Amino acid sequence: MSLVQTLKENFSFLRYLEHEKLKSIRINGRVIDLGAKSEDERYFKYIQKDNIEKIDFCDIEPKSPRVIKLNLEQPFPVGEGIYDHVLYFNVLEHIYNYRNLVNESYRILKCGGEAHCIVPFMWKYHGDPDDFNRFTHTALYRKFSEAGFLKVEVLPIGGGFWTLIASLFSQKVKIWWIKYLIIRLFLAVGSMEEKLVGKKSSYALAYIVRAIK
Repeated sequence: MSLVQTLKENFSFLRYLEHEKLKSIRINGRVIDLGAKSEDERYFKYIQKDNIEKIDFCDIEPKSPRVIKLNLEQPFPVGEGIYDHVLYFNVLEHIYNYRNLVNESYRILKCGGEAHCIVPFMWKYHGDPDDFNRFTHTALYRKFSEAGFLKVEVLPIGGGFWTLIASLFSQKVKIWWIKYLIIRLFLAVGSMEEKLVGKKSSYALAYIVRAIK
């Protein structure tokens, strides 16, 4: 979905950037989505799906009878080495006992299985039902590595000072086309700065993690 269409549907600039990153994810086999309130989450339109055997959807507050009620702060009632892929997008920040989520996602994966995680960093408080955590890229790398994952890759989503400014300013207005102009203006400033002084990515709106067991 384009940036224009994303804004027209009243989703944020960050959500657009997340969806663009999701296009690089390929899942197959047996998959579990930890934190999906329904089986119709829009992000599945962007993920590459290949020979899917089954997708299990879980959430503490499910909105569909097809979604399993699961408390992510407690040990999962799931056997070891069941899944090929574990997904949790915009979930980790809402889990106070986040170590349980990371450790359990490792446990239920098959050897060679992958965990895919998106977590906001420079983003406002958003309780769902609560909001506890913000992690740097180095913290995420250590947390997934300490859980046992052999290969951990953490990449920024929306890196750069002017991307952050674009996100903040666009949240202050309601009209989609004004949001669009604000975003394009500050992205142009960021592009100009990058040409003059080089790329700076100390500011990230969010991070995406790919961790392989």
